[in-house]
Amino acid sequence: MHCPHCGNLIIAEFSFSKSCPRCGAHLDASADKSACKAPGNAPPPSTQSKSSIHSTVSKPGRTLKLRSCLVATALVPVLLIPVYIVGSGFWRMASGIEGRVRWEKCVRNLKYLDLALRVYALEDPIKRYPTLSSDPGRLMFDNVHVLTRPTSDTPRVRDTEMMICPSGSDMSHVEENEDNLEFMLNDRSYFYLGYAVQSDEDVERFITAYRESIEKDRGFEGDLTVDQEGVKGTVYRLRDGIERSLTSDGSDGAASRLRSRIPIVIERPGNHKPGDGANVLYMDGHVEWILYPGKWPLSERTIQALQSIDTASSIE
Repeated sequence: MHCPHCGNLIIAEFSFSKSCPRCGAHLDASADKSACKAPGNAPPPSTQSKSSIHSTVSKPGRTLKLRSCLVATALVPVLLIPVYIVGSGFWRMASGIEGRVRWEKCVRNLKYLDLALRVYALEDPIKRYPTLSSDPGRLMFDNVHVLTRPTSDTPRVRDTEMMICPSGSDMSHVEENEDNLEFMLNDRSYFYLGYAVQSDEDVERFITAYRESIEKDRGFEGDLTVDQEGVKGTVYRLRDGIERSLTSDGSDGAASRLRSRIPIVIERPGNHKPGDGANVLYMDGHVEWILYPGKWPLSERTIQALQSIDTASSIE
């Protein structure tokens, strides 16, 4: 017999099922067997049945596609994680390289400044380093001849940007003031004391004497003596050979060691990264990077003392 729905030939003698094995349609047991056995008498396949069959078969396919889309969507973040890690790592590396370049330029600035200060001291009659500025709160020398030779306007060192840290916020003002030496002589990036200090106590003694000298308009040509309750002593003007006056051991070795502990220029903390550190130029010419807060002179006590007389250093 033939299935009345799909036309499938079914041998009734060997079929124990009441449904078509192809389409699953129910078979009428009372159907005419002779008609069923004749292939030519089979009714044409039903279009509606085929549509139902197609719909039945296609549902698993759509489900499979939906699952594939969900899996692909879930994999996208997973695949992007390595890209993010590599990208962020590259960005940090690039930022680190840029910061390293600025730090190295800052060190070169201090090396150039050391050269200018040494040449100035050699030309001074009593080998003194430049005089500290008399402007209240400006811890920097004010003699333009530190950067130029006394008899001409030729710079001792060509890079006048050496007074500004390349990582400092005021670096953007350098180009418009490149030839303005007065602009460069400020303490926006570096503290210059002009006096020999070796400890927190020496710095506090210097600050006390500094305030008194500013109030009485004494200037900073000579040594500073302070005689107040709790603070007494003398702070010596920075000059070549002063280290021998600060130690009882007159040997060259002791003097050399002392020169390596007397700071000439102290960088302001925060130029490179807030709370990170700063460079210090010492009298023997070496530059040292010190974390802040850290060992002297980058101790909180000394930096806070220096900032206590700060009149501001940034340009609005």
